[in-house]
Amino acid sequence: MKTILAAAAALSLTAATAHAADPSETAREQAMAADRAFSARAAEIGVARSFREYMSDSDAIAFAGGAEPARGPDQIYAAYGGDEPDNGKLAWAPVEGWGSSGGDMAVTTGKWTFTPNDTAKKPRTGRYVTVWRKNGAGQWKGIVDIGNPDPPPPPPSPPAP
Repeated sequence: MKTILAAAAALSLTAATAHAADPSETAREQAMAADRAFSARAAEIGVARSFREYMSDSDAIAFAGGAEPARGPDQIYAAYGGDEPDNGKLAWAPVEGWGSSGGDMAVTTGKWTFTPNDTAKKPRTGRYVTVWRKNGAGQWKGIVDIGNPDPPPPPPSPPAP
């Protein structure tokens, strides 16, 4: 009986340790936190500057606005307006995430909202996916960012005759 209890306890401890140290779950949680911090930083310093901070210095690529993809920090910074003041507020939040078994890559996906400064224009919404990689300093940096607008709402139905 003692042998069975000892084996059960050892199995429980092994399973708990394996779950607690699961690199894919840790990567997912860290990338989700990095994504939330990225959005908060955009609200604080502006979209272009936050993209320059949070995207990889070497091989980042961003797809947004239907234009050609922006490659590298300088093109991404320019694509999001560079030194110009933001023309609205872009906010986003991750909804789901996945981490690699090695713990050094992750993917987040979520929803974004753009609220123009011009109140005559309507806010736009959409979805995004960001691929993250942990760099040598232990920081999560985006290497691919793709934003896609939601379809416009359908036009109102004509009145019944």
